[in-house]
Amino acid sequence: FTIDSYKSLEANPANTTNMILQHLSGQLAGTQRLEYVPAPFTITSSVRRINVCWFLSLMFALTTAVLAILCKQWVREHRQELPARSYQEEISLRQMRFESLRYWRVGGIVVTLPL
Repeated sequence: FTIDSYKSLEANPANTTNMILQHLSGQLAGTQRLEYVPAPFTITSSVRRINVCWFLSLMFALTTAVLAILCKQWVREHRQELPARSYQEEISLRQMRFESLRYWRVGGIVVTLPL
């Protein structure tokens, strides 16, 4: 959808070519002046608003995907079991990881991500 909507932000090259050909044929027939002045291209406000919404939606989707992958990596690291260590080391490492998840508010980030 974004690609089709994006095309409306540019002047149509076929229309420009047709206008140039009409001007040239008018010059050859001697009915038009010599210099060619193209009509200014304008974008309607509705086209502008639609494209802004499309690109904002694309940026939100990409941001959500990046944050979801980042949260998934954090959770995977938190759940990862390391090679055999003493119970005290495992408990302190797990507590440190848990505190870092709380410090970075990973749970809040996951909750705010749209489905």
